[in-house]
Parts: sequence; C-alpha cells; structure tokens
Amino acid sequence: MIELIDIWKSYDERPIIRGLSLTVQRGEKISIIGPSGCGKSTLLRLILGLHRPDSGQIIVDGQDITKMSTEALKDVRARIGMLFQSAALFDSMTVGGNVAFPLEETGGFAAGEIETIVAEKLDMVEMAGAEEKDPAELSGGQRKRVGLARALARSPEVMLYDEPTTGLDPILSTNIENLIVKLNDQLHVTSIIVTHQISTILRVSDKIYMMQDGQLMPPQTPETIGSAGNLYTTFINGGL
Repeated sequence: MIELIDIWKSYDERPIIRGLSLTVQRGEKISIIGPSGCGKSTLLRLILGLHRPDSGQIIVDGQDITKMSTEALKDVRARIGMLFQSAALFDSMTVGGNVAFPLEETGGFAAGEIETIVAEKLDMVEMAGAEEKDPAELSGGQRKRVGLARALARSPEVMLYDEPTTGLDPILSTNIENLIVKLNDQLHVTSIIVTHQISTILRVSDKIYMMQDGQLMPPQTPETIGSAGNLYTTFINGGL
C-alpha cells in the first residue's frame, strides 16, 4: 500500500502540492489527471523518492520514505518501476543494455541471469529478440515498450507511468494501454498513471483523481466520470 499524508511541495517558493493526501491499495490502478503544470509528475517523483516533500509523510508498505537516507531509499526504489514520458533510453546502449542497466546497478546477478531476465522482460512487452538493436532504430511506440521492459527488470511491486501514450498515434496508444492492463493483471502490481489521454484514463483505471490547486478531488471511476458534473466532466469534454 502507498499512502501520502498531508504532502506539501514548493519550487522557488511557489507551492505546487498543497496538503495532498492519497491512499493506493495494493494491486489498484489509479490515474491522475489535470492541467499541465499542476504537479502530477512531481507527485510521481515524490513517490519514487527522487524529490522530498517540504512536509508530510509518504508511506510505502509501512515505511515513511521521507525519513530514509539515500542508501535506504535504494531498496525502496528497487521495488518501484517508472516509465518516463520520453522513455528516457540511453542512446549509447543497445536495447538489451538498457533493460539490463537496473540489474547491473543493483548487482548480485550473474551474466547469464541478466540475459535471461532481459529476454523475459522484452518478450513481456512484445519486443522479443530486440536486444542488439539501437534505440535510434526504434519507433516511438517501440521505445516506450523498451522503457517499460527496463522499468519491469527488477520485478517491481509498484509501477509509475508518466504520460505513457504521449506522442503516439491512436493505434500505438491502444497497444500501450492494453499492455499496462495486461501487466497489471499478470504481475498484480500497483499502478499509478499520470496522463492527459482520455482513452488511457477510461481503459486502465480503477479510480481517477483530478489535481486541482495542489490537491486531489474526490475520485471518479470510468463509469462515473462522464456524468460527474464538475471539472472531471469538463476534462472529458476537452475543456482543459
């Protein structure tokens, strides 16, 4: 379980997140929506421990990561995978090298084990046999898949997705959405998705939260969001 309690975060004295609280149950899929710059991606970075809040608690499986040392945070991050908006692949490495990177950083794996895990994760995202390709050879959708394979390399318990379908055409977006749902069902991970894509919101979410003025509005579901009668409806109708 992930629990955020009264989180505050500012940059250059400008409040971004203001007293935000959120509980995400194990295995749950939630989407976070809202206008650009409202703090959605900041929220993911706080959960991953890349940034620290100014105040408040972030509880991951009973541990408050805001009080952890950098060294202790490494163990928590090993249980969390993140797909960045741009996929963030290392262009100097092959596809296989990219997926192997977090395993090599963690250590404790024999070379043969790493090769097996890389092949397994690439197969999981329908990129089997792509180990020797360079990122420059890949389409946008393929780069996202490889980024997802890398995020899955350490078999995380939690997956964070930052705009997973941005820049993709409708067919590729649907493929990535289907992949997120499949992985959640197969691996029983907890998924937190930041997105503007209406199809993604409706296809992959158990609950949908909108960020407004640095806080989260009461959640909706794919079934209720269209008739919520507030900012959710405006968002779905393209008003934001």
